[in-house]
Formats: sequence, C-alpha cells, structure tokens
Amino acid sequence: MFEENNNQITIGSIATFSHTTTPETPISRLFEILKSDDPVSAVVVLNGPEPVGLVMSMHLDRVLSQRYGFSVYYNRSVGKIMDRSPMIIDHTENLSQAADVAMKRETKKIYDHIIVTRDKALLGTVSIRRLLIALNDEQRQNTLELEAANRQLKEALGQIKTLQGLLPICSVCKKIRDDKGYWNQIEHYISEHSEAQFSHGICPPCAKKLYPELKLYSA
Repeated sequence: MFEENNNQITIGSIATFSHTTTPETPISRLFEILKSDDPVSAVVVLNGPEPVGLVMSMHLDRVLSQRYGFSVYYNRSVGKIMDRSPMIIDHTENLSQAADVAMKRETKKIYDHIIVTRDKALLGTVSIRRLLIALNDEQRQNTLELEAANRQLKEALGQIKTLQGLLPICSVCKKIRDDKGYWNQIEHYISEHSEAQFSHGICPPCAKKLYPELKLYSA
C-alpha cells in the first residue's frame, strides 16, 4: 500500500531493498556482489545506519575498464571510488518532487538510483525507471479520479432544472401555459421544470372564507 502525503504518493512507498557495504570494503568484494548470479545494479555505502555513498554497477565497470583500472582499484577500498554525493531524499517527499530533482542532476548521474532515508537512516533505494513508472501510474489514477468527479458533476447538473424567462399565467385560475400551448396547474408545471415538490395546506384568509364555522385560525 502506498504511503500518501496530502493525497500524493511518497517516494518512501516505492523504495525497495538495497544491498549495502561500508567504505572500508575491498572493491574486489563489491565487484563480486555486483556481478553475482543475481546481478545488482547499485550498492549503498553506509557509515552505521546512514548512507554516505553509492556505487552503481555501470560506474564501477567504467572505472575498472580504464587502462590499468582493474589492477589499480581492484584491491582498494570502496571509499576510493564511491559517489560521495548521491541523491538522498527523505521518504516523505512526493514522487513529482523527487522526479524533478532527479532529472536536474548532471548527465552522468541522471540514471543513478535515489537513496531514500527515514530519520536519516537508510530505508531503501528507488531506480529512475521505477520512479517514472510510479509517477505515470499516479498521474493516470489522478486522471481517472478527475474524470469520475467530472461525470458526477455532470450528472448532478443534469438533475438540476431551473425556471427561466417569462411564464404566461392565467390571471383568473392561475394556470400556466407550457411551450406546447397547454394550460397546466401551477403545481404540475413547476414540478415538471424544477426539483420542487408540493405539499398542500390552506392559508388563513382562505380558511376563514371557506370554513368560517370551523374557526381554524384566530382573528
């Protein structure tokens, strides 16, 4: 279930398990992790619970493929080649904010994983691909909700009827002439053209006139 912040999906809700290591770990050991039978694309470097660096498989490949790179770096520590300024973001940030920051990174880092923290401790990582898929899903869901709200509004408006313009009404019996030329009781006409409903009673002047002996209303 996605965590939400002001009805928006948060980056923490799509963070996944991340392999970790320490700055002192030999690059040879890191290379084994990244090139295992279940290949790993990124490893977070931790100092205690807090992330201090990131190593992407593609960047390590680039370093080791340089002339003498393998012999120079293979037995050194991870701290020598890790990215010391990876994108680290709190788990409460929403997807659109995270994507905006991620896309503004320098070109060589634009596809690097995002490190997600909670109270500065590592929570997990989010790949750019996963972020963009989740953002697309969120936008699609927002569109569906907006379309549903618009349908409900149209249905509500369709049920609202209003009386407009001049109403031809008989000065004697008070019937109203409709647009087909028929004369209708005022109750019938208003009910047909609005949401009003009628309940009948009798006003004091009429009660006195029609039923004086009942004394329904005091003088």
